[in-house]
Amino acid sequence: RVRSRAHSSGRKKPGAGVSDGKLGFRCVSPGRPATLPTPYTTEDWAEVGRACLVALLDAEQHNPFSRLPDSKFRTLHRLRCAVASEIRSVSPYRKQSLKM
Repeated sequence: RVRSRAHSSGRKKPGAGVSDGKLGFRCVSPGRPATLPTPYTTEDWAEVGRACLVALLDAEQHNPFSRLPDSKFRTLHRLRCAVASEIRSVSPYRKQSLKM
């Protein structure tokens, strides 16, 4: 039986399959206790918040220290086009983008 547990990290890590011998199925790996991912710390979440605010400033073109001009995209418009192109290339979204 495969078990997974979510933690405050937002990630899931499945446990190993375990056979009790009664069900008669084979395991891919020997039984072992599932390990949980390390939860994010307060400092990690603070860093995520800062990154979101910087991205928001860039999106609204109010960031006086924007790194976009030095990036390979150079402008917000080119970055948006690249992201849209990347999203359209992923199969679950390809059909949706053709409808638009």
